Amino acid sequence: MQETALDSRVLAKVEWFLLALLLAAFVVRGLLPAWRTINTDFPNYYVAATIHHQGIPLDRAYEWRWFQREKDHLEMERSFVGFAPHPPMCALPLLPLTWLPALEAKRVWLTLNLGFLAVVVGFLRRVTRLS
Repeated sequence: MQETALDSRVLAKVEWFLLALLLAAFVVRGLLPAWRTINTDFPNYYVAATIHHQGIPLDRAYEWRWFQREKDHLEMERSFVGFAPHPPMCALPLLPLTWLPALEAKRVWLTLNLGFLAVVVGFLRRVTRLS
């Protein structure tokens, strides 16, 4: 009986260590690079949301050369953007962020996603009743 309690404490400490290790890897390899640069598909949605915010019809987002020029007008560092495979509704979640420059908007988006992640973890904890 004594060994079981000791084993469970050791196992709990190993689990917490692994969680801390995974969180550190997530921050160092994922979050920090994403915070510093626009290297994902975020610009595709941001440019589309920005042109919609400016009152330009979103069907222009499917004109590749015109869309590239709009990206250039926004002074984005990414060399290539495209919106062709996406329906227009994909730009709507970023519409409230179009008043910010691209990198700042991405940082707000990342922060919102971290909040969503925390809510999902809370829901999973409540549903599974795990500590």
